Amino acid sequence: MSTPQIRPRIRIGVDADVAPVARLIAESFAPIDLSRWLVPSDDDRVGVLARYFTIHVEHALWHGQVDIIDHTQVPAGIDGAAGPAAVAVWFAVPHPHIPCYSERQRTVCGPWTDRFERLEAQMHHAHPHQQDPHMYGAFMAVDARLHNQGLGSVLLDQRLTDMDQYGLPAYLEAGNARSRNLYLRKGFTDCAPVFDLPYDGEPLYPMWRPGRHDPGRTGAEPQAPADQQPR
Repeated sequence: MSTPQIRPRIRIGVDADVAPVARLIAESFAPIDLSRWLVPSDDDRVGVLARYFTIHVEHALWHGQVDIIDHTQVPAGIDGAAGPAAVAVWFAVPHPHIPCYSERQRTVCGPWTDRFERLEAQMHHAHPHQQDPHMYGAFMAVDARLHNQGLGSVLLDQRLTDMDQYGLPAYLEAGNARSRNLYLRKGFTDCAPVFDLPYDGEPLYPMWRPGRHDPGRTGAEPQAPADQQPR
């Protein structure tokens, strides 16, 4: 994996970004073993995942942050491509529950709702909620045509640098061994057993990164960023 010589600009997501961000995450996650179990139908998988991620991206605009690198910011980009090239969705923990979540989940997940519920039960069990406050890296996705250009590292490095200014820890689940290796290099460690779900393939790896105080700041109390109002 290379790192861009010219670091692309990262912007903060707004309401108009919800659909394209959710779509990019869905397309990025669709090939992984977990997603194939969640939505077995190849024809339905991306659409179901996109609607599911839409619920969470909307919530992150208010109770976290959505970081975006646009195609126009990628030096060795794709001619004519527009919209998000790479995205990362973070939540400040604790954060409010998503309103009417169960009903919305059933609507978008349809016959596969029970599988999503089973996944989320394990996510809740593995998540160190008692370690407040911290940031939760819910989703990171890069356009498949731009893999190995270091865009994921750019997004992650910027957010971790910001967290280190306040000594904030971070939690996430790596979706495969390749992602896990990236997060290990960034200071994350395994913090709970891998998820145990009934499919053959790679599990999710719960990972934790302790807070690190920026030496340039002294006496600052760690705290999660205040909720942001979409602009």
